[in-house]
Amino acid sequence: MEARFINMLCEVLERDLPIDFDDSLDELQEWDSLAALSLISMVDEEYGINIGSKDFENINTVGDIYKCIQTKLDHRQ
Repeated sequence: MEARFINMLCEVLERDLPIDFDDSLDELQEWDSLAALSLISMVDEEYGINIGSKDFENINTVGDIYKCIQTKLDHRQ
Protein backbone atom coordinates (compact mmCIF):
# COMPACT_ATOMS: atom_id res chain seq x y z
CA MET A 1 0.00 0.00 0.00
CA GLU A 2 2.90 2.37 0.69
CA ALA A 3 4.24 2.36 -2.88
CA ARG A 4 0.74 2.83 -4.32
CA PHE A 5 0.13 5.76 -1.97
CA ILE A 6 3.40 7.43 -3.01
CA ASN A 7 2.57 6.94 -6.69
CA MET A 8 -0.90 8.43 -6.25
CA LEU A 9 0.47 11.37 -4.29
CA CYS A 10 3.00 12.04 -7.06
CA GLU A 11 0.08 12.08 -9.52
CA VAL A 12 -1.87 14.49 -7.32
CA LEU A 13 1.15 16.76 -7.09
CA GLU A 14 1.94 16.29 -10.80
CA ARG A 15 5.49 15.54 -9.71
CA ASP A 16 8.03 13.45 -11.59
CA LEU A 17 10.65 13.56 -8.85
CA PRO A 18 10.36 10.90 -6.15
CA ILE A 19 8.99 11.77 -2.75
CA ASP A 20 9.66 10.15 0.59
CA PHE A 21 7.63 9.72 3.77
CA ASP A 22 10.01 12.11 5.57
CA ASP A 23 9.45 14.94 3.07
CA SER A 24 7.87 18.02 4.60
CA LEU A 25 4.80 19.24 2.74
CA ASP A 26 5.96 22.83 3.21
CA GLU A 27 9.14 22.03 1.30
CA LEU A 28 7.34 20.50 -1.68
CA GLN A 29 6.87 23.35 -4.14
CA GLU A 30 3.86 21.55 -5.66
CA TRP A 31 2.00 21.47 -2.31
CA ASP A 32 -0.70 24.12 -2.12
CA SER A 33 -4.41 24.38 -1.31
CA LEU A 34 -5.39 22.88 -4.67
CA ALA A 35 -3.08 19.90 -4.05
CA ALA A 36 -4.66 19.45 -0.60
CA LEU A 37 -8.13 19.38 -2.16
CA SER A 38 -6.95 16.92 -4.80
CA LEU A 39 -5.48 14.75 -2.05
CA ILE A 40 -8.77 14.79 -0.14
CA SER A 41 -10.60 13.69 -3.28
CA MET A 42 -8.04 10.97 -4.07
CA VAL A 43 -8.19 9.56 -0.53
CA ASP A 44 -11.98 9.50 -0.62
CA GLU A 45 -12.04 7.78 -4.00
CA GLU A 46 -9.24 5.30 -3.34
CA TYR A 47 -9.78 4.45 0.32
CA GLY A 48 -13.37 5.53 0.98
CA ILE A 49 -12.39 7.75 3.91
CA ASN A 50 -12.58 11.47 4.53
CA ILE A 51 -9.66 13.65 5.55
CA GLY A 52 -10.92 16.91 6.99
CA SER A 53 -9.39 20.22 7.99
CA LYS A 54 -8.99 18.98 11.58
CA ASP A 55 -6.79 16.13 10.28
CA PHE A 56 -4.54 18.60 8.49
CA GLU A 57 -3.71 20.26 11.82
CA ASN A 58 -1.46 17.26 12.55
CA ILE A 59 -0.14 16.66 9.04
CA ASN A 60 3.31 18.05 8.28
CA THR A 61 4.98 15.34 6.22
CA VAL A 62 4.08 12.83 3.52
CA GLY A 63 4.33 10.15 6.20
CA ASP A 64 1.80 11.99 8.35
CA ILE A 65 -0.74 11.77 5.52
CA TYR A 66 -0.11 8.04 5.22
CA LYS A 67 -0.42 7.53 9.00
CA CYS A 68 -3.69 9.47 9.02
CA ILE A 69 -5.10 7.24 6.27
CA GLN A 70 -3.90 4.09 8.06
CA THR A 71 -5.43 5.19 11.35
CA LYS A 72 -8.78 5.94 9.72
CA LEU A 73 -8.72 2.61 7.89
CA ASP A 74 -7.87 0.74 11.12
CA HIS A 75 -10.72 2.43 13.01
CA ARG A 76 -13.16 1.64 10.24
CA GLN A 77 -12.68 -2.11 10.59
